[in-house]
Amino acid sequence: MPEAPRLTERDRVEFAQAVAETPPELLGAVRDLPPSASGLPSPSALLRELQSGKRRVRDDSTISLRQKTQEEARQLLESFLRARRLTGDRFVMVIHGKGYRSPEGRAVLAPRVPEWLAGWKPELVAAWGEARREDGGSGALYVVLERAGHAQPLRRRGSPAGECSRPMGRMGPMNPTRESRRSRPRGTAWDPEQYQRFGDHRFRPALELLHRVPVTDLSLVYDLGCGTGAVTRIIAERFPTARVIGLDSSPEMLAKASAEPGRSEWVRADIADWEPEQAPDLIYSNAALHWLEDHRALFHRLLGVLAPRGCLAVQMPLSHSQPSHLLMCETLANGGAGGSPLGDEALAAAAAREWVLDSDAYYELLAPQASALDIWETEYLHRLEGEDAVLEWVRATGLRPVLNGLDGADLERFLEVYRERLRAAYPRRADGYTVYPFRRLFLVATRRD
Repeated sequence: MPEAPRLTERDRVEFAQAVAETPPELLGAVRDLPPSASGLPSPSALLRELQSGKRRVRDDSTISLRQKTQEEARQLLESFLRARRLTGDRFVMVIHGKGYRSPEGRAVLAPRVPEWLAGWKPELVAAWGEARREDGGSGALYVVLERAGHAQPLRRRGSPAGECSRPMGRMGPMNPTRESRRSRPRGTAWDPEQYQRFGDHRFRPALELLHRVPVTDLSLVYDLGCGTGAVTRIIAERFPTARVIGLDSSPEMLAKASAEPGRSEWVRADIADWEPEQAPDLIYSNAALHWLEDHRALFHRLLGVLAPRGCLAVQMPLSHSQPSHLLMCETLANGGAGGSPLGDEALAAAAAREWVLDSDAYYELLAPQASALDIWETEYLHRLEGEDAVLEWVRATGLRPVLNGLDGADLERFLEVYRERLRAAYPRRADGYTVYPFRRLFLVATRRD
């Protein structure tokens, strides 16, 4: 993490003056926040500019929580804030309502939202305050976000809503979403736009993994399976003095990654036979290594190429036992006319392959080489929007072997049958959302000296 900026006496005087000039209803949680020493406005200054109308919140940076339950509102708000922060927004507007339509006739969410914001400070939220009358007044809040790459490490307060976390081995320091892109059995074409449709959900485990990395003094970092490079750029922000290299085998993904300016480097290579030019201090890989076979050899090799006390940080989806994956295999086996199979035996075997070992196996594999080892599993309850949301999710990731292995009438038949089976397994709720439980495995290993 970059060091906090040093404050001059003038900084402190200006901050004290800014706080004194800020109306009490706008202060939110800014009294203990120093001004930015980077030339950007302080949180209180941004709030004053929003209140005065000097700055306006864009429509796509506004969220309405009206007619949501407290639990729905909390989960939706946290996902929204994390997604907007990752896109570079400094502030958003949250409409919680005044309670006119509430059965109790009072604002149920109004007192809850500030409590949630306080719980997400300082890793996500910097400050908040009441909106202008034109923007909803007491029924809305302006929220100033922490800048991506400058937040303090996340603090675990127990599992967040919708998560169950099971730690294994030695717990290390603390807590960041991309879905797979590596050696596929059928075809190599990837669609970055399809992949990013659920970007906020996919970013969350990637960021949680990054915040669990214990090393800070780094000179060389590799992001294996970097995809569109969104997380690679965040890694470069967190470690500003390190050389950061994103590696991927997909030309489509790398084209998307290199289109945005930044200091990260991009390399096209196959993780299966990749060897670094020099020993890296960190090998990071989010939702990529499950595409590769022989994990016992792979993880032994990756930990072995690290510099002494280097770190291997990996996240992989545990989708093999999920209904969405089982139904995919089932549809290949009997989704054809009269219950006949679709595709050949090679495709069926590729789809049925168990991509990830048990967490116990990774512990036994890595413990002899590691001075510290942190392994845990988390189940996320993703709340997806849109028609056939689970099908659209897997189209970008786990369904790639089928999409590349079938064509013509067979592919149309598969998608028709698979879609109906997914609808039965993951029904769309009355509020229009589909809840998709998704379990993931995390591991962070530090190599011995």
